[in-house]
Amino acid sequence: MEHSNLFLSSLWIHAVFVDPAVSTTLGFTYVGLRSLYPVIWALVGGADGAPMRPYTWFFFGDRLNLFYITFPQYGIVFYLALSVVFSLGFDMNLNAMVKMPGIVAPLGFGLFLYHFALGGFPILQGAMKPYFAKKKSARVLTQSCTSLSLSSWAPVHMFIEMLDLQLHSGHDQVGLHV
Repeated sequence: MEHSNLFLSSLWIHAVFVDPAVSTTLGFTYVGLRSLYPVIWALVGGADGAPMRPYTWFFFGDRLNLFYITFPQYGIVFYLALSVVFSLGFDMNLNAMVKMPGIVAPLGFGLFLYHFALGGFPILQGAMKPYFAKKKSARVLTQSCTSLSLSSWAPVHMFIEMLDLQLHSGHDQVGLHV
């Protein structure tokens, strides 16, 4: 349900502007995969909860889990949207380039998204982490809140101070002061 808005909008836009036959194929594939979601959860996860496995470079994981259902669905939505962008923005037919969109969308794009989200993104996140300031401790926020007067303006002052800490932490700029 959480992806129904993305799926339905990309499906219909693809059907109108690119190719209704490919949209139909990918739509049925998406619905078929979605119908397997509770089955895999019940058979593989059972009372232990959602069957999610740690990331591996093998396909969608080393054993059957929900990634075998969700990432091909993400691949379908990504393919449908990208195909519309290629068609309307660059006058290129992605369906003609990949020859078999019914297979390429769930498997090719799904595998790319799986490996990027669970393999590549943590590496990218670790590389970017030094460029972001550390969060202020709760103690600093507590001290700044208790130093405020208990007037009717206290919540406004507290909000401005917290905003100031968020916007200007780690910089040599003077922030908002009341």
